Amino acid sequence: MDVVDSQVHLFLNMDARQGLAAMDALGIRSTLIDEYWALDAGGTPTNAFSLVNGARRRVHPGAEMASFQHPDRFAYLVKLTRDDPMVEALFELAAQHPHVRAVRVDVRAESEVMALEQGAYSSFFRAAQRSGLPLFVLLPTDRAPTLRASLEAFPDLRFVLDHCGMPSNAQRFTTDVLPLARLPNLHLKWCHAPAKLSATSYPFADCIQYLQRSIDAFGVERILWASDFTAIRTGTTWAESLFYLRHAAALADSDREWILGRSARKLLAWH
Repeated sequence: MDVVDSQVHLFLNMDARQGLAAMDALGIRSTLIDEYWALDAGGTPTNAFSLVNGARRRVHPGAEMASFQHPDRFAYLVKLTRDDPMVEALFELAAQHPHVRAVRVDVRAESEVMALEQGAYSSFFRAAQRSGLPLFVLLPTDRAPTLRASLEAFPDLRFVLDHCGMPSNAQRFTTDVLPLARLPNLHLKWCHAPAKLSATSYPFADCIQYLQRSIDAFGVERILWASDFTAIRTGTTWAESLFYLRHAAALADSDREWILGRSARKLLAWH
């Protein structure tokens, strides 16, 4: 099976060589890197620098090197912010890069959620839409519905809702996230599901029912798996985050094929 992990913070606790060894052991063909080293004393990622206006611009040297050296195994996304004065040019550069497959934006701060609700992200989303790249969006817990207006306003922009929409529990996933599936430009990153939707330990059998409901709502082609194992602090290993899906008897083989790789290949144009 062609398995694609749609989010790993490579270089946080392993380098590319170690990552490849683990991927080979687990049967993961390719990985989308979200480069993240560590946080400084102020809680800011260290692979970033400050601009004159106070914005922080992320750099991705490790991911770029790994992708050029192993283009069939690694690609990466870039992190952009709406307050970067060169954000439109950065979208254009990202779209032209042979190994950049997506852009990610962090909207977890309450001030950014308010900006999203007030339409302050419109120019950012327009630039994203022009680039043609999918946009991964990280929202705070239980705030997935705030993305609805943007989904409707930018129908040609392919949004990806990170981490199952960040629900606080299974009920909020049902009421807040699944209704958004009616918007055809929204994809769901099936990530952190055991921590957010399961009350049991591995193999998280109770989690599969919510995945099946997601398949019914989104369609299997709009759901892509990610482990994010480098950042999870719940004790779930990279292997467990994969094998609870790969070995789930309740999932059809075709659904498994799409969720674990084919959806990501299609969305990211990574063939």
